[in-house]
Amino acid sequence: MTLTRAHLVLIGTVVVALGFALWNWLDTHDSEITAKFQAQQLAAQKVELQKQVDALTRSVEELRATVDARDKIAQAEVAALVMRQNQVKTPEQAIAILRQQLPEIFTAAMQAPAGPTGSAPGQADAAGANLSNVASAPAVLPPENLLPLSHFVTKCKQDEILLGACKSNLDSVKEQVTLLEREKSLVQQQNEISEKQTAIIAKSKGSGFWSRAKWFVIGGSAGAGVVGGLMATR
Repeated sequence: MTLTRAHLVLIGTVVVALGFALWNWLDTHDSEITAKFQAQQLAAQKVELQKQVDALTRSVEELRATVDARDKIAQAEVAALVMRQNQVKTPEQAIAILRQQLPEIFTAAMQAPAGPTGSAPGQADAAGANLSNVASAPAVLPPENLLPLSHFVTKCKQDEILLGACKSNLDSVKEQVTLLEREKSLVQQQNEISEKQTAIIAKSKGSGFWSRAKWFVIGGSAGAGVVGGLMATR
């Protein structure tokens, strides 16, 4: 069988096209492997970021639960104070609740000051005795003032409890804001990683069948041109 010029052109075209196709396939295969490896790395980063996001979410929920529990405790203490105060009807009961709310006033020991230096012994003893009697004498309040006073002191105690809870809650809320800002940053990083994954996958698919077909056509044309040129010189 004699090989004609057409046969040689066809053979050359096929050989060159196959060579280009093989080279492109290897290059595409390597690109796909690289893209797959990069995508896996990005996926691992997303998993790690998600773990951090989940941990922050749990911390925020715990802080919210702490705030709720603190509020409930404060409200319960205030309700108990109100209930106890509502039961106060007599001056004696008012004194009892004042004794309970302000124990330091009723338990403080007052010491009489010493007599003035240089005074006569008799005068010094008399002055000391008078001061001692004044110091040890109990404070006297009109009975009609005891009930309003107990109400006032109880209200102050309620405000003190609520203020303490508010201060503690403010610290917890500040910590929540910090955690939420950190969580927002991590979610943004996850979105950026997702965009990179999408770009890598799109690039990997773009270098598939149609890319190989393109190089096959280019290779075939080049092979035909080379063989045709060689035959023309014969």
